[in-house]
Amino acid sequence: MNLSTARSEKRAKEVGIRKVAGAPRHQLVTQFISEALLTAGVSGLLALIMVRLVLPYFDQLVNAHLELPYQNIYFWISACLFIVITGILAGSYPAFYLSSFKPTGIFRKQFRKVNSIITPRKVLVVLQFSFAIILIIATIVIRDQLRFSQDRKTGYEKENLVQVNFVGEIEKNYELIKHELVQGGIAESVTKTMTGITEGGGRAWGFRWPNETPRDTNTTIWVYSADAGLVRTMGLKLVDGRDIDATKFPADSFSLLVNEAAVKTMGFKNPVGQILTNNGGREHWQIVGVVKDFVTRSPYDEVPPTVIMGPGAWFNTMHIKFNPSRKIADNLAGASDIFKKYNPSYPFDYKFVDQEYAHKFESAQRTKLMAALFAGLAIFISCLGLFGLSAFVAESRIKEIGVRKVLGASAFNITRLLSFDFIKPVAVSILIAIPVAWWAMNKWLEDYPVHIQLNWELFLAAGLAAIAIALATVSYQSIRASMANPVKSLRME
Repeated sequence: MNLSTARSEKRAKEVGIRKVAGAPRHQLVTQFISEALLTAGVSGLLALIMVRLVLPYFDQLVNAHLELPYQNIYFWISACLFIVITGILAGSYPAFYLSSFKPTGIFRKQFRKVNSIITPRKVLVVLQFSFAIILIIATIVIRDQLRFSQDRKTGYEKENLVQVNFVGEIEKNYELIKHELVQGGIAESVTKTMTGITEGGGRAWGFRWPNETPRDTNTTIWVYSADAGLVRTMGLKLVDGRDIDATKFPADSFSLLVNEAAVKTMGFKNPVGQILTNNGGREHWQIVGVVKDFVTRSPYDEVPPTVIMGPGAWFNTMHIKFNPSRKIADNLAGASDIFKKYNPSYPFDYKFVDQEYAHKFESAQRTKLMAALFAGLAIFISCLGLFGLSAFVAESRIKEIGVRKVLGASAFNITRLLSFDFIKPVAVSILIAIPVAWWAMNKWLEDYPVHIQLNWELFLAAGLAAIAIALATVSYQSIRASMANPVKSLRME
């Protein structure tokens, strides 16, 4: 619509002559609408081709298989209807705008209202840039939140750490596999656990502790398990007490490690030696150590109160801390030989913990990339609208510019004058977009218990980016108008 009205100055005389020649208004409206529909139709065909070309890449982005339903009649009806509506909306304003003037007004150029405070063209530019600025802010917030979560300390060391699930004869031959891995210099330490460290174990409501209040009865406690060497294998930080080690301490079958969040929840001042009961009081577990909080499941959540149960619990996984002085390939080859020896019916299936942890950010990465792509599209479309407005204004003020140049105005002064006028709608867009973006992104961040705080620098950066984009868009028209020869613009017609 903005691009069409930008061309209206050149077509105004054509409309005036047609009206003088007897063309009725509805015929002019039909002409402009038809031209817009033709443009929208060609654009629709190009869009289908472009979608077909980029669809495989978009499938990878959204991690899903999408396809164009060519055989579906409703798809074509919807597509044609959308194209028609787009064409009508794009051509309606220029059609009714130009056809509404009398021929005398057109030839006297009384239809120009460039200096009006509010015009439909300016409203469109404001709306377009408002959406673009909101998406710019959203992209920055998503990027910062993702970076914040990725940089969050996990509380354990992911490097050179491998997990292997119990299948076949692995659990039966666990001690032999562990012995050969450590004695062969392949692993620094090995431990067996309930689940992979990134999966976080399970939830329980049955643990009771001394001086527990009725309010704590339904407190969710996350449970994990280990036989021995958990602190060394995972690289956990021991705050108090010692690690579980059923080899040195046979009574550790019913011993516990707890994290700092659990100590805080249970209100212990001296947690080591405290007794927790489970299964209605039939099981008694003694705390032998406290570890610093570590992130297990979601990197976006608070660390829950967690207890790590000794060998009296159950196990489904083993973790291997590879020897960092050896190459990863050599460690994997050596471990593969050992597992084939003791579990020949199954392949050596392993997962690197750092890669498993990285998978937790894939969804946020896709969201960030899609927000950036849509922000880019919104900015591009907004720039087209602003380019149309700048072309319209430059064409309408050509004689004013000529007079200013004759009176001594420099090209720089004229460029600055025109550019400032174009920045006004962008400034209004910033004022509209910032509170909307602040509200929307605060609502989005509420889904993440551990998240960044929005600050004014972020919104300032988005506003400055929008202004810079706007200036780059209108600079061509402003410079072109300021460099034009005033003789040509002021000559008698």
